Amino acid sequence: MTRGLRALELTLHPILRLLSLNVGMFSNIKGGIAITGGNFYNTTSQFSKDPRDGQLSSHQSISRLTIPVIEDLFKNYVVTSAMHDNDEQVAAAECHPNTRVAFLERLEIWATGLHGVYDGRSALWVHGSAGIGKTAIARSLARLLETLRSPVASFFCFSTDSQRNTIKTMIPTIAYQIALAVPATQPFIINAVAKERKIFHRSARTQFQRLIVNPLLQLLSTLENHDTFAPILILIDGLDEINRDSMERRELLDIIRSFLPSLKGRAKFFVTSRAEHDIETAFDHPDFTEHLSRLNLRRDLDSYRDIHTFLRDRFAKLRAGHRLKSQLQAWPPEEALRTILFRSSDHFIYATTVMKYIEADYADPRRRLDDILRLSPTSQNPYSGLDAVYHQVLTNVRSEYDIVQNVLRFTLASTTVESIPSRIIRSTAFIESLLFLGEGYVSLALLDLQSLVELTAPDFHDGLVTVELLHKSFADYLLDKARSGKFYIDVNLVWPYIVKQIHRFLSELFENM
Repeated sequence: MTRGLRALELTLHPILRLLSLNVGMFSNIKGGIAITGGNFYNTTSQFSKDPRDGQLSSHQSISRLTIPVIEDLFKNYVVTSAMHDNDEQVAAAECHPNTRVAFLERLEIWATGLHGVYDGRSALWVHGSAGIGKTAIARSLARLLETLRSPVASFFCFSTDSQRNTIKTMIPTIAYQIALAVPATQPFIINAVAKERKIFHRSARTQFQRLIVNPLLQLLSTLENHDTFAPILILIDGLDEINRDSMERRELLDIIRSFLPSLKGRAKFFVTSRAEHDIETAFDHPDFTEHLSRLNLRRDLDSYRDIHTFLRDRFAKLRAGHRLKSQLQAWPPEEALRTILFRSSDHFIYATTVMKYIEADYADPRRRLDDILRLSPTSQNPYSGLDAVYHQVLTNVRSEYDIVQNVLRFTLASTTVESIPSRIIRSTAFIESLLFLGEGYVSLALLDLQSLVELTAPDFHDGLVTVELLHKSFADYLLDKARSGKFYIDVNLVWPYIVKQIHRFLSELFENM
């Protein structure tokens, strides 16, 4: 009974928190006042003449109270895990050292406002198939710009997270980051929210204009010399992971297209995605032509060399740190490297997944490499090599696969719920409660899936640990019966099962009280 009560508390605690959100506080502030949601905000401030600096001149400072105000206004609408610099981000891989070097240099020159790269256009679409390295490039670019103190606001979409697969949370999250990256925009953003308390419930176009476009234009109107203003980079990674059925992908691109002329020189847009039909059609609009450059990563001639560098470095690190290192000095043979490189077909995700499988610290890496080399991907499916690796990893699971499959089912089902945060559904507390497992059992069950799945650190606010798939291609595999066969998961059957388990859990709990 004690374990049941504890599980119920852990499972329902985040939901209860949603019902008891703080409605605000009163602040006794001198100067201009805006009232919103029971809060009094100071909107009087001076503006920096150099927003690139990220800081404000000593004689022109924004009120120290504005950052807490921004935090309070946006706290219920921002998805911090979608930002490039957030420690909650799972599988936050950047480009491997000494890879994509020339490519990132060109992106840096373009993003920081210099002309001559990608024709000086204000939007860049980087596209390529799953696993080719789009997200690593996007995150590397964002962090590179931060080191240069060049403003950047980002949103990393993720199809299995209902807070990161919709533009409903994207626009407030980007606006929030603009406020932090360009502090001089804060009074304008605060005023926009203060004037309309329900701004976060308005249409995406209205939010985009009032929280992003207008503040940037208003800031520019206060500057004597517009040349001192470095454009902010608005980075959207994985646009294809936004729910296609909702039409939000097309809507977002239509909004960006309509405001590109007015934002020229003030903001640049960097978008990555697979080249899916609706996205490509939106970018084909005539009004995008003069503002947009496209880059197909499949045509990146350096990718094979970069993957080879990655493999050599990872194997060297493995040899140096493994308990069998004395027996691994001449391993692996060059032929094995060439085989992995050939099968990768330009896709970093293949090489990354293979290395994570080989690097498991409880196994002999030579045996695991042999497992990979014995695979014979022969299908015409372009992901046949990757599918073979997924099949191999799932086949070698030593835990009860029924339990492992249920954990994966809960994780995939979490993408279909909007009434409560999806992270609750894929939290270990929720899963262990409804499957009647002991605390910590999910971690043990997933031990052999470390190359495909990761458990987050406990959340700072509610302490929940969640199950996260490391790449969308694994979700695609599990949801496609033709690719995954016996490992296929029909997400439409999961929710009836979850409801049944909730009923069973509560029934047993009350019987024991």
